Amino acid sequence: MRGLFEKHGLVGGVDEVGVSAIAGPLCAAAVVFDAKGYERFKIELRREGFTVRKLDSKALKREQREAIVPIICRNAMDYAVGLVNVSEIESLSIFQASKLAMERAFNALKTKPKVLLSDYHALELPVENISGKKADAKWPVVGAASILAKVFRDEILRQLSKSFEPFDFASNVGYPSPKHKRALYQLGFIEGLHRTQFKYVRRAKGVYCRCHLWFKTEIPKEKVDSFLEVFLDQ
Repeated sequence: MRGLFEKHGLVGGVDEVGVSAIAGPLCAAAVVFDAKGYERFKIELRREGFTVRKLDSKALKREQREAIVPIICRNAMDYAVGLVNVSEIESLSIFQASKLAMERAFNALKTKPKVLLSDYHALELPVENISGKKADAKWPVVGAASILAKVFRDEILRQLSKSFEPFDFASNVGYPSPKHKRALYQLGFIEGLHRTQFKYVRRAKGVYCRCHLWFKTEIPKEKVDSFLEVFLDQ
């Protein structure tokens, strides 16, 4: 990372979550660090028992991800979230939807990086973009983005759980857990929230209800803070 900061000054990372979910939007987050903020980020992580080399959102427990979010927000110069809604996912390929979510997250940034690191997908953006496999493990700024995206998306699904209790989104956050699949087969799917290209949803007996919620597609730092204020105790 040091060479990237020396060359570019401002370095960004972007990653998306929710590709394999059968319900809910795709969510991507973008974060931007300068060299000083990145060093503070590493120090705070170590102080809390974490390391920049282990920021894979999938490998961390929920409480660990939520503990890292305030550290990201305190030290990043900027961060933003991009969403792709279910109706959009169904009109695109999942590959296109993933790219769109990441591009929306980048576009919502007020402070743009000089170089943007991304996982797998090469993005068409007005800055240099470097993509690579397992980028969240290779580049900590991408790992930070993946954690922010995961926590943000999970909170969306937990809030939806209050309106659609039988599906227990609070525990499965839109993934095909046994309880989630049983609710689908017994009740039907939620139109506008479940992704009908998945076999579990296609097998459901009909429409349980309709979800008319439409989330903003580009969410800047201030809105992210407001939504996740439960984790931001500074």
